[in-house]
Amino acid sequence: MQKWSFFYVGTTPLILGLPYVDGFALAGRLIGPLVGFGVGAACSTVYIDFTTPPFPPSDFRWISAWYIGLLVIAGGLIFFGLATGVFPSTIRHTVPHTFDHKEDTTGKEMTLKDVPDEKCFHDGSSLHNLGLKDLLINLRRLLTSLSFLCRTSSMFVDGMVVAGAFHFLPLYFVQNLGSSQKDAAIFGGLLPLISIVAGNVTGGIVIKRFKLQPRHVGLLLAIPSFVFAAGLYGCIGIQCDHVNIVGVPNLDDFRDGNIAFNNSVCPSCACSEQQYGPVCAVETNTNYFSPCHAGCRAMKPGNSTGSRPYVNCSCVEEEDNLPEGTSANLHYNATVRPTVRSGFCARDCTTQLYGITALLFIFGFFEGLPMPGQIMMQFRIVDVDLKNLCAAVTSIAVAAFGWLPGPIFMGSIVDSTCRLWRQLACGEHGACLLYDTDQFRWKFFVTAASLKVLMGLLDSVVVWRVWRLSFDRGHPSTKEPLQLELSTRQSSTAELVETNK
Repeated sequence: MQKWSFFYVGTTPLILGLPYVDGFALAGRLIGPLVGFGVGAACSTVYIDFTTPPFPPSDFRWISAWYIGLLVIAGGLIFFGLATGVFPSTIRHTVPHTFDHKEDTTGKEMTLKDVPDEKCFHDGSSLHNLGLKDLLINLRRLLTSLSFLCRTSSMFVDGMVVAGAFHFLPLYFVQNLGSSQKDAAIFGGLLPLISIVAGNVTGGIVIKRFKLQPRHVGLLLAIPSFVFAAGLYGCIGIQCDHVNIVGVPNLDDFRDGNIAFNNSVCPSCACSEQQYGPVCAVETNTNYFSPCHAGCRAMKPGNSTGSRPYVNCSCVEEEDNLPEGTSANLHYNATVRPTVRSGFCARDCTTQLYGITALLFIFGFFEGLPMPGQIMMQFRIVDVDLKNLCAAVTSIAVAAFGWLPGPIFMGSIVDSTCRLWRQLACGEHGACLLYDTDQFRWKFFVTAASLKVLMGLLDSVVVWRVWRLSFDRGHPSTKEPLQLELSTRQSSTAELVETNK
């Protein structure tokens, strides 16, 4: 929790500055995740102490030098924090407040000298004189607006998808497609983010070039949500071969409720279920729970890649112990020992890897397309004097109901697909070692896609509410505002006037 505390302390200046930042400029916020996935991919190929261990990076015992990324990112935060601190407290030749239209209610053209020095409420009270009662009235004005509630709910639902799905997407690539940690960070993180950035920039250009109105921006928010959901549903059909391990119940037995540990593979070895270390018999393409289950008693010296094969693996040669179908066409020479190496056997999932990456890359473009319009829409559906409060309430809601619970919510769904847990000495289970890849694929993508559909429905309500609005608050199309927001604003103003009396 400590790291999250520092994260939100550093986010405060950004939240307060959102009303003064164009939505198109916020695309730069995606550079951070891009750098993060890139640094993570580079660090995943370096062992934690810079040595060459006797197992490859694909081995479950591999621990990357994660602290390198921490140092790089921390250095970047310090540098840009100091750079931000050298800016002046005020910017010269600026006007404290401007209007979105050039004429007032009397039809007289306004000039800079006619612009007031302070923002004022409807009754003329200055923002500098606001108190706790005024804050409560403004909160009521926000929380009784259906447009604001739907748009904010849509944003924290999107936060759940981004924080949850992108957090576990590299794990999906490792478990379901047999990718290495480096490839998972590139194909499951870096490339989809590049597509999202491209969509973000394109969306900003489209909004600015064609001068889209709130109803158009609303459609730009709703329609891509349904398109991206369709892409996630399409990912369900891309699957790779299952991983079966000698010593662990296969998927059919696991789904029938048989989760008992099988120690009869090599009974003379008395193997422990706590010594998990999968090995692969290369000739038969068979995975074993540990070197002990394969009957291995020694290792050869490592080669240039650090991978060391096992020798004297007596149980591998007994074909009766192999999974059904793996040894039907194999005939061993009694004098030849099979090759047994650390890690899972390689799976040919290249086609599936490129296919799902292409889907995420294409539909990720639609995920980033509406991002520039989010801030524009969020500030248009509230009064001008509520922009700062709108930014604060929205950020708190998105963090509390989206970014923070997203990984927890998605993590519980991913954990529900686990078929093999690490057994701790105290009798409890630790991390998941092996997943049911079919359930993982279905639950992961169905959950993420369903959340995107919900987001699209919420934005559809916003489109209906803002259909007659314009970003120019003095435009004739805005002369008849939304009835609910108008009545709320009038009642709140009356309460404020009565309080000041």
